[in-house]
Amino acid sequence: VNFIRPFDSNFQRDSAGDAVVMSHWQKVYTLSETAQPDCWKQGLVKLDGHTVSTSDMFFIAHHLKMLTTSLGEAAHLEAGAVVTFGTNEHIEAHVVIKCFGFELNEGNEQLLGRTCMRSIGMI
Repeated sequence: VNFIRPFDSNFQRDSAGDAVVMSHWQKVYTLSETAQPDCWKQGLVKLDGHTVSTSDMFFIAHHLKMLTTSLGEAAHLEAGAVVTFGTNEHIEAHVVIKCFGFELNEGNEQLLGRTCMRSIGMI
């Protein structure tokens, strides 16, 4: 939604549109029954160094109950399941996607040879 808003002469977007964008994000998370990002409770749209880049398919799959997301640490994988670290919970899973976008990953700087991520998501 944010990408369609025009930039002004200072390469900024009108801040009044931020509330509109945020209301649409909150609505789609609610309608798809997807857990909202924790940073929203702190009044932040996203954490520093992060970008909001969630696919329509993410929300559609959640709404159709074809996808669930879980933030945590996997202890190990078993046939058809992920076993969580600490709680030893078994989560049925046919596909596991490792994501590193929600927590700062110090190794990315060394891997990419860059020290920051720009506000538009470019490294």
